[in-house]
Amino acid sequence: ANMADSRLLQRRALVAASIAIAACAAAGLWLTRGHWGAALQLLRQEAERRREEAPGAVAACCVLVVALWVILLIPSTPIEVTIAYLYGLRLGFPLVYLGKVLGCLSAFAIGRSCLRDCCERHVRKTRLLRAVEGAVAKEPLRIAFLSRAAYLPIAFKNYGLAVLDLPWSAFVAALLTVEVWNSLQFALIGSAARSVGGGSGGGGGGVG
Repeated sequence: ANMADSRLLQRRALVAASIAIAACAAAGLWLTRGHWGAALQLLRQEAERRREEAPGAVAACCVLVVALWVILLIPSTPIEVTIAYLYGLRLGFPLVYLGKVLGCLSAFAIGRSCLRDCCERHVRKTRLLRAVEGAVAKEPLRIAFLSRAAYLPIAFKNYGLAVLDLPWSAFVAALLTVEVWNSLQFALIGSAARSVGGGSGGGGGGVG
């Protein structure tokens, strides 16, 4: 019993710490929202400079930033477009795609483990999500694909489905398939901007 209580306390402490970190990150982003454009511009300039010195490290950082944005529920569209602008479609798309897949897989795992209790409380409050739970049990693959393709909050697609006990196999199948288009559309926008603006070389050309 003491061991069970200890594990429960450790789990609650981990959940509390995770929530606190996410809240601090969200608060910081909200307070600095007026400077996001300038920050992205500086990030793009720094990435362009560093890309020549350490191309592999910059590419890996791009993937990790997209993944982190997805986990923290921060809109990642500006980052995705910026990556495609830097690298063009040929390299920009796979970097964005890998980042989105890594972020979604991580969020799903977090929602199913250390943040499960917190996510469940929010899910149980919503009648629609409770109804979706029944559909998940009957047709998990269909619901996984429909949810991933629909314009739904990313929180539901990852954390919500995690606590609705969607099988890992259905989640991964839908993620790897549907995210191709979700990532490609923003990569095309960034690549087109690169073509029009004459983005600096290296890493593949723009559209067409």
